[in-house]
This record gives sequence, C-alpha cells and structure tokens, in this order.
Amino acid sequence: MEDRDFAGAEEAYRAALHICRTETEDDKGNLADQGCNCAFLIRPFLCNHKMSEEARPLLVECEEYARQHKDSEEGEFLQAALEAGVHLSLELSDEDGAILRIKELEQFATTSRLAYRIGGNLVNVANQASHRKAHRTALAAAEASIRLLQRCDDWVVTELFGRCALH
Repeated sequence: MEDRDFAGAEEAYRAALHICRTETEDDKGNLADQGCNCAFLIRPFLCNHKMSEEARPLLVECEEYARQHKDSEEGEFLQAALEAGVHLSLELSDEDGAILRIKELEQFATTSRLAYRIGGNLVNVANQASHRKAHRTALAAAEASIRLLQRCDDWVVTELFGRCALH
C-alpha cells in the first residue's frame, strides 16, 4: 500500500471492524475471518508508518472482538489479535502490556494443537523481545513457550527448538 493512501487504509480497517461487530455472522464465520485479517494487517502497517500509538485503540477494539469470538477458526483469530498486541506493546516499549498478552495466550492454549502453535510463536516473540532489549518480555515468552511445548510430543519440541538453535 502506498504511503499516500494511509487514511484510506485506516478507514477501511475501521469499516471492516464495524461490519464484523454489527452484521449477522454466517454459518462459516466469515466475519471473524475478516476481523482476524484486520488484526494481522493493521498493526504492522501503522507501526511501519511510525504511528504505533495510533494503532493501540484499533488493536484494543480488535482484541475485544477476538475475545468474544475466541473459538473462531480454531482459535487463530484470538491468537492473531493477541500476538499483534504483543508486537505493538514491544513497539511502544510497553513490556507490561506484552507480558499480559503472553499470559493470556498461554492460558488460551487449552489443546495440544494450540499449545504447539502458540508455544512455537512465543519462541519467536522471545527472540524478537531479546533483540529489542525487552528482557522481561523475552523471559516471559520463553518460559511460557517451554511450559506450552512440554504439553506436546517430544518430537515436536525437538523439531521446534532444533530449528530455533539454527538462527
């Protein structure tokens, strides 16, 4: 997206979120899918435009909606919103906000599939936080990742941590 169309992008995001909140959901959960896409896209877009603070209220809205639809798309919707919140918190040097979202992600991982998916992503969060010198966040993400991945089969943990050791 071009820089000159920033206002249009923000307007489109807000319109999409409004539709997700006010329209009747169909049988396939398409509104939740679109809300999830918004959570993925808006945070990095705003941060790339040095508008991290402006991203906060938009992401809060998306997180609220995601919490109301936490089972949508096998939990991917809530996971995406919370992970976007972690990244935004890191961008804003808000370690407390990042840690709260990490804790919520860990509590949300109630199945081994979610534990694997979220635990693996938290390894990446720990690395990113460490590079940003957000050491409390890095430790919280690493510890949560270990606890989550302990719920998985041994081959999964070996695969994931073996891959991380290569970086």
